Amino acid sequence: MLFNWDRFKRYLNSILIGLPIWYSLGIVVTFSPEVTKALGITEAVTGVRFRVFWFYCGITVGSVANGLLSQLLRSRKLAVGSSLSATVILAWTESSIAFTTAAEFYTLVFASASAPRIGRWFCTVAAEQFGTNLHATLPLRCRNFVRGATCRWWRYSTI
Repeated sequence: MLFNWDRFKRYLNSILIGLPIWYSLGIVVTFSPEVTKALGITEAVTGVRFRVFWFYCGITVGSVANGLLSQLLRSRKLAVGSSLSATVILAWTESSIAFTTAAEFYTLVFASASAPRIGRWFCTVAAEQFGTNLHATLPLRCRNFVRGATCRWWRYSTI
């Protein structure tokens, strides 16, 4: 049932929406000690609770901001698109700017999580794109493809 062009296009868009989101959470936050070492931060970034705390505080702010942005624009598609643009910019910033302190890194983690897109988790967006018969199957596959693509990219990147 997936190999209908319209469904496949929606499925591919759901995967593309999820890539920068999973990069922020699954790579940058999870592997913060390695990422910060590669980015040149001399101060040790440790304490999973602290990193995750700032990320989830950002998600809370982002969830509220996403709802307000969606109401203000009167379109979820525009809200997701604009916030996805912010996500891509912040993901690029996370991997290309040289930080000097851990506080700068934590600030960027908070900002990337609070970009309004994170409130609309990509699995929810993917599930809303398909009917009841594909409501569980394709979002789960979408999540697995996003995880695999991000981890594969991380493995072969130069960071």
